[in-house]
Amino acid sequence: MDYWQGVAQRFLQPGTALIVLGALLCYGSGWVTQLLHREKGSGFQMAVKIAGAVIAAAGAVLIFTNPNIS
Repeated sequence: MDYWQGVAQRFLQPGTALIVLGALLCYGSGWVTQLLHREKGSGFQMAVKIAGAVIAAAGAVLIFTNPNIS
């Protein structure tokens, strides 16, 4: 297997998409909070950040526990 094929195989899997989604939720939690919940000063933004971190951690677990990738 070529080096770049291994790199592409590593990036083209569901775990990578989950990591990107979780990172976007953490980074854009203010925007997501304004979009979904109009009240300001609520603890909803922290909940969105925690959800993003959990989603990103689940993606990392999927990537590092996949036995098919060498």
